[in-house]
Amino acid sequence: MERDSIALARAVLVDGQAQAAAARAAGVGRQRASQIVHKMLRYIEQANPVPPGWRTDLVTLPARDWPKVRALERAARRLEKK
Repeated sequence: MERDSIALARAVLVDGQAQAAAARAAGVGRQRASQIVHKMLRYIEQANPVPPGWRTDLVTLPARDWPKVRALERAARRLEKK
């Protein structure tokens, strides 16, 4: 992906900006912004596939606890490979 496309996807997916606002800021149409965001989501899904029987969810927690959550995920993935 082009640098500008990555910046737009980040604005929407990471920073929480509305797609319409990110599109305006990037100088592209809303449909193009939607395509860019969906392309990035597909890339993320391919790079980090969810194993069968697992669930993806949005979780909000203190930053200090995030390393514990990531460690749990890594341990579970190692067990899945066995």
